[in-house]
Amino acid sequence: ATSAWPLTCQNHGLLASPILLQIATIMNLRDVVVVIPALNEEMAAIDQSIFKAINSNRKLATMSCRGVRGATTVANNCREEILSGTRELLALLVRRNEIDPTDIAMTLFSVTSDIDAEFPALAARQLGWLEVPMLCGHEMRVPGSLPLCIRVMISWNTEKTQDEIHHIYIRGAKKLRPDLSKLPPVDWEELEKWINQQLAGGN
Repeated sequence: ATSAWPLTCQNHGLLASPILLQIATIMNLRDVVVVIPALNEEMAAIDQSIFKAINSNRKLATMSCRGVRGATTVANNCREEILSGTRELLALLVRRNEIDPTDIAMTLFSVTSDIDAEFPALAARQLGWLEVPMLCGHEMRVPGSLPLCIRVMISWNTEKTQDEIHHIYIRGAKKLRPDLSKLPPVDWEELEKWINQQLAGGN
């Protein structure tokens, strides 16, 4: 049988459980009738404990996996330039979006075919992303495309909506997405200090 929202219990001396009401709210169940035995004090206490546990983890039920894009360029196919440029890009993405690396599902890097001196994923490892699955690959060779470019796609579990995500394109990569290249003023010296702090273990 079904009834209109909110979740109800048939009125035959039976009691609706608060935890079931909470689960229904989180899962957006609209057409459900729950019938359970009347709860004694012991069952009510257990029910309340579960209620608190779910309420403390409510964040998980409202998360979506969002894609966060970014790109930058380097002047040369040089290991240190690849790593420093990637660290700079990731630092801006993390700070602008308030990304906690523990919420990252995976990260994909692509580079143009003229970059092969180092894997850009190493820069993320250097920043402490030790548990994040990553993959690097080469971008398609399209005639006239931007050279010496590093791109990243971060799959991030977050409560933010799609239009709250900030994608970042810097250096020569600004021309790829001029509409996404208008950053607030960046204190590059302060950003470099933050990056160095992460390299030192975040202390």
